[in-house]
Amino acid sequence: MNKGLIPKVIHEIYPHLEQNEVTELGDYIVASSVIRSSNIVQNGNDKFISFANRFVNVNELNMDLIYSINPFQNAFEVMSKQLSSKVFKAVQQCIQALRIQMTDDEAILLWPKIQDFYRAKGKQPSADSIRPT
Repeated sequence: MNKGLIPKVIHEIYPHLEQNEVTELGDYIVASSVIRSSNIVQNGNDKFISFANRFVNVNELNMDLIYSINPFQNAFEVMSKQLSSKVFKAVQQCIQALRIQMTDDEAILLWPKIQDFYRAKGKQPSADSIRPT
């Protein structure tokens, strides 16, 4: 997202920007979002930011460290505790609606795995199953 989606959106909104300007603006957006969502602690004249499970001096921040942060980690942790089989089923149906059609050659390549599944489980695999096996 940080190195792909954000620059793409910036380029679409501001097509007149040079590539280095798009990169610079993308870096600013990512750094701003990470810093805004983090705890800042002041110790004397030094400011520290708490992220990536450690304290980092604000003056020593670099983009590689900032890019290593997953901006959706907190949202993922909250959502993962509230997901039920019904929600997973709805997500699965949305994903299936976006799938491409399988060619005959692809189906022929998968046929041995389907046979193995049938022998092991005694039933045909189903994309609609709410159980993983």
